[in-house]
Amino acid sequence: MEWWQIQELMWTSAGILASLIVVSGLTLRFAIKPFLGDLAKLRERRRAGNQAASDLRLDRLEERMEVLGSSVDRLADVLEFDRQLGGVDASSEGPIV
Repeated sequence: MEWWQIQELMWTSAGILASLIVVSGLTLRFAIKPFLGDLAKLRERRRAGNQAASDLRLDRLEERMEVLGSSVDRLADVLEFDRQLGGVDASSEGPIV
């Protein structure tokens, strides 16, 4: 191969590569940008869904704590009543928790 043929081959390759870079850049802009936007929206929905699930879980735990607290109060009342029925002084055995 002569030197001018190599030079022509290099110029041709450079022109093809320059046009391919432009075409691939436009393709990526128009094809991948909407995909990335949809992916970001999906992540945002998942976060919102996780937040809603966490709030629901926290509400359920609060309800359980309230039920547990009222159960402990009722248990203390029942123990006090049982002590009174048994004839034992409630104040002599210590505090009811």
